[in-house]
Formats: sequence, structure tokens, C-alpha cells
Amino acid sequence: MGGFRSVVDRFPARELDIHRACARDEDFRSICVDHEEASVALRRFRESGEQMDGRVREYESLLEDLADEIWSYLEHADARPKKDKA
Repeated sequence: MGGFRSVVDRFPARELDIHRACARDEDFRSICVDHEEASVALRRFRESGEQMDGRVREYESLLEDLADEIWSYLEHADARPKKDKA
């Protein structure tokens, strides 16, 4: 699985759990996609050289919220019913 480097970088000790959760749960995968896209956007805002302080803070906050969702999911993943892939 590629494309979720920012999530794995954020939670390196949970890399295997992240891969497994993405493979079996579309909702979790969607959160990871959102985190990756926000991470890319934040990097662009920081590198733009323009006055983007408001956007940088907005995306930093968004990334924190998404990271909290990811962490919560991973912490409670064993208690979740398994979703069948149809």
C-alpha cells in the first residue's frame, strides 16, 4: 500500500496496523487519504514563500484532528467488527 506516508510517518510503530486497517475499512482509508492530502497542502503552503500563516494554522489544526481520529481508530480497532470486502 502506498500513498499514506504521512500517516505512517506520524505513527511509525503502528505501520502494520495502518496497512491492515486501510485494507479492510473504507472509512479508515478515507481518513488516511484526507490526512495525506492535507499534509501535501500544508507542505505547499509552507514552501510557497507567500504570507499563508492563516492557511498553515488551519491545515495544522486539520492534521491534528485527523491524527486524533486515526489514533482513536487504531486504539479501538480490535473491538470493531470486521467489515467484509464485497
